[in-house]
Amino acid sequence: MELPHRYGWVPESQQWPVTGVTWFDAEACCAWKGGRLPAEAEWQRSAEGLDRRKYPWGNEKPDPGRANYDKTKVGYPTPVGLFPRGATPEGAHDLAGNVWE
Repeated sequence: MELPHRYGWVPESQQWPVTGVTWFDAEACCAWKGGRLPAEAEWQRSAEGLDRRKYPWGNEKPDPGRANYDKTKVGYPTPVGLFPRGATPEGAHDLAGNVWE
């Protein structure tokens, strides 16, 4: 898999995760957009599903094809959805890896 350069040209279709904001900043942004942040239980439900899987994609251990984490050796956040094998069965991407909480 070829990864885009972090500071180079990035196609507009790629969405990068937001980093360096506080919970209060995120809450204010959601309110401004007419929404809200998910509650902890909602986030947990999104990540583990009704089948209570161990990881967002299932019960198989993480591997570099599923998430951006230390063993992937990328070293910086990547566009959301770059690791489609790590998506939940419901289609949510990047619920594990990519950026630190």
